[in-house]
Amino acid sequence: MKDKNYILRTNKEKMNAALAIAKENDFPLSKAINDFIDKFIENYNTNGFKEQVAVNVKIEKYKRKSKQ
Repeated sequence: MKDKNYILRTNKEKMNAALAIAKENDFPLSKAINDFIDKFIENYNTNGFKEQVAVNVKIEKYKRKSKQ
């Protein structure tokens, strides 16, 4: 079982806006944030600390199974 740490602190309006965008576009916001963190760490391990980092993360929609 994985341990979970919740480190994200943000303005409530920003978080609500991000959650609304995720819901409207049918993708899991938590996965996008986790993918960003993975890429951020990978970039740090490769290039060291940089004040500006461009991170390319693919946002995948939920995979739904139709109920028929």
